Amino acid sequence: VFDFAVAPDGESLAYSQHDDQGGISLWSVKRDGGSPKLLLDCGADWCVNPAFSPDGLKLAYARRLSGGVERSPPGVPRVWPLDLDSLQTDRLYADPNIGGSEPAWSPDGRYLAFFDGINNGLRLANLQTHQDSLLPSEMGMTARWSPDGLSLYFTNIVSLEAFAYENVYRYAIPTRQTSPAFGPDAQPMDYSPVAFSADGQWLVVGIREITGSPARQMWLMHTDGSQRSQITQDALVNA
Repeated sequence: VFDFAVAPDGESLAYSQHDDQGGISLWSVKRDGGSPKLLLDCGADWCVNPAFSPDGLKLAYARRLSGGVERSPPGVPRVWPLDLDSLQTDRLYADPNIGGSEPAWSPDGRYLAFFDGINNGLRLANLQTHQDSLLPSEMGMTARWSPDGLSLYFTNIVSLEAFAYENVYRYAIPTRQTSPAFGPDAQPMDYSPVAFSADGQWLVVGIREITGSPARQMWLMHTDGSQRSQITQDALVNA
């Protein structure tokens, strides 16, 4: 198994598994491990990073087309939606200059965010208007949606003369503005991607002091960075 995603109702999961043609295909299985089902035979292509739509009716995934030569590396990843009823699939963008990996649906299903490695940024696609935005990011990973779907949190590198670190940024959907998630005057810290509580009031994030231990520790805080509480304290373990 390469990777997997849990269905919104928790009753099944989709996973990508190596096949006998040198590629990676998509399967589903019930939560108890029973009734495995081939969703998409990808042949020699690599189909990875499955992500369920909020209603559980679609699956977005990253597909890397086979180079056609044995043992040759697959092509650039691009996002493909899969209809789980008809099992029909096609690429999200026909433009060869748009890449895509690690897709993430917004909670209302209107948007799909993914990393566009060709353009070095997070691409935010509006599935209703077919418009998109590109948020500069060099980290190669997708963003985290706030539970209300109004914000997208992601990390990007900040380079200073003496050092570089990863900061957390917030993209506000209503205003289309990007700003430091924890305020412009926050002390420079090295952050990991965030994880939200179900009610959207709190988040957990890995933090490392710039001049301190190389290991990040987990912290609990409000979404604006206030009321911080350290959860882990093992300097030898990167949380």
